[in-house]
Amino acid sequence: MNCTKNSISCIITLSFWLGTMLFHSGLYAQTPEQRSFIVKNTDQNALAQLTKGLKKNHLAFSKATKGRLITKRQQTALVGFGPDGTPLFYESQKMVFLTPLQAHLAVSRPLENTSNLQGNNMEIGVWDQGLPRISHQELSGRVSLEEQHGVFNYEHATMVTGLIISKGLNSQAKGIAPAAKAKAFNWLQDRIEATDQASKGLLVSNHSYGISPNNLPQWYFGAYLKISADWDAIQYHAPYYLAVTASGNHSQGTDRLLGFNTAKNGLSVGAINDGNYAQRASYSAYGPTDDGRIKPDLVALANNLLSSGSSHDKDYEKGSGTSFAAPQVSAVALLLQEMAQKKQQQFLKAAAVKGILMHTAKDLGAPGPDYERGWGLLQQEAAIAFLASLDKETALISDQIINIPKTYSFQAGPEGLKVSLSWTDVPGKHINTGTLNPSEAQLVHDLDLRLYKDSVAYEPYILDPTAPQNAAVNGDNKRDPFEQVVVTAPGAYTLEVRYKGTLEAPQDFHLLVSGVAVNELTAESRTSDNSSPENSIPAQGSFNPSNNYYNAHNSLNTSQQTIVTSQDSLEVSLVAYPNPAVNTLKITGLPSPEFKYYIYRSDGSVAGKGMSTDASIEVYRLPSGMYILKVFHQNKQHALKFFKR
Repeated sequence: MNCTKNSISCIITLSFWLGTMLFHSGLYAQTPEQRSFIVKNTDQNALAQLTKGLKKNHLAFSKATKGRLITKRQQTALVGFGPDGTPLFYESQKMVFLTPLQAHLAVSRPLENTSNLQGNNMEIGVWDQGLPRISHQELSGRVSLEEQHGVFNYEHATMVTGLIISKGLNSQAKGIAPAAKAKAFNWLQDRIEATDQASKGLLVSNHSYGISPNNLPQWYFGAYLKISADWDAIQYHAPYYLAVTASGNHSQGTDRLLGFNTAKNGLSVGAINDGNYAQRASYSAYGPTDDGRIKPDLVALANNLLSSGSSHDKDYEKGSGTSFAAPQVSAVALLLQEMAQKKQQQFLKAAAVKGILMHTAKDLGAPGPDYERGWGLLQQEAAIAFLASLDKETALISDQIINIPKTYSFQAGPEGLKVSLSWTDVPGKHINTGTLNPSEAQLVHDLDLRLYKDSVAYEPYILDPTAPQNAAVNGDNKRDPFEQVVVTAPGAYTLEVRYKGTLEAPQDFHLLVSGVAVNELTAESRTSDNSSPENSIPAQGSFNPSNNYYNAHNSLNTSQQTIVTSQDSLEVSLVAYPNPAVNTLKITGLPSPEFKYYIYRSDGSVAGKGMSTDASIEVYRLPSGMYILKVFHQNKQHALKFFKR
């Protein structure tokens, strides 16, 4: 990347205050042993070369801007020039005003951490416009300022950091990871600093800002720029590091993403107004990217969120925008790493964390992803439950493909299977320097996921970038480093991971599977003699029944054991009311309010499915008509009829 006045990737030179960094070194949360493991599994040479190039670029940028008059913009910072000489500014993604509709749908607390995970011994990096108020009663003692340049006690940085780690003295402003610690950085040298931190073992970072859309030529929107490739390179060479970014508040239709939001390996987060109606917030920018990839990856509720304020140490403020959607995802990603460390004594690679978040997201609208909301609404409890159920009904397979396809066998339970494939890809090859909407694919290692049953092949979801409003269909995904196949029939399936073209290097990947079932005999044999299951993965590595975590080349193991589902009827008298139902269907007669369910149309097709924790099911999205509800509870099932008004 050439850092002249014609380079997008140029950034302003900053000087670090070494004494402050050393003073706060005691705030490192992960243990030295944990960091050492990540460092050893990071390509230090590649990151060093990347850092060298980035530093060279910002020195050239300093020379290019010396004495040059550039109009300053309020609440922004000049970070470089595009290849056409356009000045590029960073701005935060906080909305100043809400429309009356958005205010009506606003919520004060969209996510509450109900798990026993608190972010203990975990640390997150927060890059922002300024530096947070570290003396705030919600943050005191848990935030280190990693530099002394920039605005101190900055409101936006304080609020973003609070959404992640506020301890909860005000319960309505409690962070999702209230015991975690944060390292705070000014945004001006984000790539240089992130490369350095990733090389030292940082797992997750949050970036609630992006390139300002004001006065940009149209070709920038959706473009894969040098800044996009830089972020892809950082995360490719530091495979445990995940950067979470806000998609932007400049939506004016499709193809509106900018900068690092068009990168492949990061996680871009948009916003929706309401969890029930699942409408995209009108301001939330969305894709597709120029090459047709699905961005943002996820959405979160982001209107009128209460968080720590910056005016004084007991100040609280409300804010809206994708700025406040992203830190929720960042915090849940941190909790997943905490749980992985507790459960398996080892952290997950970033593609696995990203994959879990997308795999467990609440599907919104038509089945499958869409360009406005990605793979759906962030589901903290479902993501954590996925890892918690690795010895029951889910599987996480971390493997590597070199030259031949990999195959795995699974027995699907009565609900079928959901299978996702996630990987960190090589940086894209087609850096845009001024072309409007080029269609060259940025995916370098094109992996493919297929399921087979009774000689029938099941393909993943795909979207058509030439018709971005169309619902997802099934086909060959040639664009995204994440694929998903959903099948609803039980039985034996073979999963295959293969690739098209050539691989520049061996490619790590992660398979996430939900809905696997085994028979009672197999489950008993695992419990009694620790033997491998009869349907073990063929020739891909050994399984350990004590967990469900398989890694063919990284010493982690996984089992396919899941909850055994019986076809016997429940010995209870099940009642559903009101019947006909309008919005919510209540269930009585079960010994517990927790159960899985499927809703079938009269023709036998699936109209809905999910997990109830309070003996109720939301049916407001169903069209009027008659349905069959099948409840799965304590390894048994029961069916009843209900009507939707």
